[in-house]
Amino acid sequence: MGRIDTTRVIVGGLVAGVVLNVGEYLLNGVLLRERWEAAMETLGREPYAGADIMVMVVMTLLLGVVLVWFYAAMRPRFGPGPKTAVITALFGWLLLYVWPFFWNSLTGLFPSDLMLIMTVWGLFELPVAVMAGAWLYKEEEPPREPVAGV
Repeated sequence: MGRIDTTRVIVGGLVAGVVLNVGEYLLNGVLLRERWEAAMETLGREPYAGADIMVMVVMTLLLGVVLVWFYAAMRPRFGPGPKTAVITALFGWLLLYVWPFFWNSLTGLFPSDLMLIMTVWGLFELPVAVMAGAWLYKEEEPPREPVAGV
């Protein structure tokens, strides 16, 4: 079992983070923008803008790095490739989408249909992002021992 290649985790993670940011922008900044603005108005809050959005972009890039780090940590157990990337993404989905969906269902803070849309979106968005980051994450193979007689 080799060491995790931190540089490749960061590079792959940033790629995963970019994929997540694009997906989140398309969903929340384009498709659901008016719905989110109305939800924030109902709460008496201004829609996210400027510095708030920058914080979310940076946090999403960091999330990509964390997810690729989890992928790298899971590789020895499940093997490299898309299967491990999807397993990693499903763990992330449970923590980042399903848990908040149920929390919101109890509090009713945001419209349930918006939270459900985000939860379903994440089920597809996270595997794509983690697979993109995992595609860039490779570990150097240890040198093979020469085979006797060959």
